[in-house]
Amino acid sequence: MPFTAPQDEIIDSPKKGGGFTAPPEDVEETKQIGVLDTINDLAGGYLKTGLGTVAVDLPKLAGRGAEAIGRLLPEGMQHKSIFTEMGESNENLLNQAFPTNPETANTFLGKVASGFGGATALIGTAGLGELGAAAKGLALTETAVPSAAAIAGKTLLGPSGVLGGAMTGVPEYEAAKKAGASDEDAFKVLLKNYFIGTASAAPAEGMLMRLNTMTGGSFAKQAAVSGLHSAATMVTQRVLSNSVAKADYDPERDPFWGVADAALVGGTLGLLMPGIGLA
Repeated sequence: MPFTAPQDEIIDSPKKGGGFTAPPEDVEETKQIGVLDTINDLAGGYLKTGLGTVAVDLPKLAGRGAEAIGRLLPEGMQHKSIFTEMGESNENLLNQAFPTNPETANTFLGKVASGFGGATALIGTAGLGELGAAAKGLALTETAVPSAAAIAGKTLLGPSGVLGGAMTGVPEYEAAKKAGASDEDAFKVLLKNYFIGTASAAPAEGMLMRLNTMTGGSFAKQAAVSGLHSAATMVTQRVLSNSVAKADYDPERDPFWGVADAALVGGTLGLLMPGIGLA
């Protein structure tokens, strides 16, 4: 005689549409927890990027530069820079303080939150640069016009220019090392991307000057132009960085890899922070 399951087991069988069903309040609580986790991940990505650009990328930039100079010395005198160690230590602290889900970080919202973090750091350093410029301006006449060399120097060596270069150059250095590049070749990649990254400085500094002009009907126009300019800047940086990677350590890299994301995230940042894309 074949075995026949009791009637209650048949009713609870998944094939019969039965089984355990969580109470509605438990389902709602689970959804709320999921939303809170996502918000925490986005906030963590914002803070980790914003703080990391200053506490991680800048020390690492100084450290890699010091190590490049150190390679000119006899082999026994070469060592890892204390600045590099500081950057790595700060990176570990930030990862522990703001743990984030990689899946959330790779979403559109995750990239925008991270972008806001970097933009906040750039705007902050641009503000420092403007304070310094204002102080110097007290000694200048109203007709004084800065030279092209002075403008270039401010972009490359000013606070926001250095930070923008570090934000782009340091990750590419580490990507080159992971791909098997030597310290010397990886540092060349860093230098190339440093100059690419300094382009981030002008939009950030422009925002500080343009915010005061966005009144009345000019707001929408400023926001639209800002979004387009910010998108174009990020796309250009991505294409140039991809081209460097393809030439120096990743021959399979598509020059247009990640361009769509760069345009979308950059455009969104420009629209939400009107004026950031205006120099």
